[in-house]
Amino acid sequence: MYYFLVFAIGMTSAAWLGHGFQAYISDKFKMIGWICGATGIMFLQMGSLQSIKSILTRNVTFLLITVFVIQYVVAVSCMIGFFNFKVVQLNSVIGLWGFVLPLQLFAHLKCKKEGANMVILALLYSVIPGLIYSNQISISKWFNYHDISHVLMAGFMTLMFVGLRKLILSETMNN
Repeated sequence: MYYFLVFAIGMTSAAWLGHGFQAYISDKFKMIGWICGATGIMFLQMGSLQSIKSILTRNVTFLLITVFVIQYVVAVSCMIGFFNFKVVQLNSVIGLWGFVLPLQLFAHLKCKKEGANMVILALLYSVIPGLIYSNQISISKWFNYHDISHVLMAGFMTLMFVGLRKLILSETMNN
């Protein structure tokens, strides 16, 4: 729930401040969206951990929480210090593919969590907008890699919403 809330705030501010008003305000305003995105990813990591923590040891749980917080602090510090979108991309890859994907695979395979398979599918799908953006694949100057990747990210968010909703509903029904 917090993932979507913070991510929505971040994406809305990125749309308006990072793109819509970029001719009128400082580029530094892009950081609001970037930091909200990083915060959303950390919430997703914590939520993924929460769904399987009952079968993990306290030490493993504590270690993962510590790693997530360190990753978040380093990412935000680098976003502020270097002001480079590559930091945002790297944080997303580490957070989503390095932590959320393995946790969701574990939730699906070991815990039989309903919805984890949809989250896994969403994470696998997320490669497509990432490759479009990174390789600057464009159809025209009016529908370029920025636009294409953002449209495809809407599909990613839809898949994530469906998967996480199933996970949440199955958690509440099992409790």
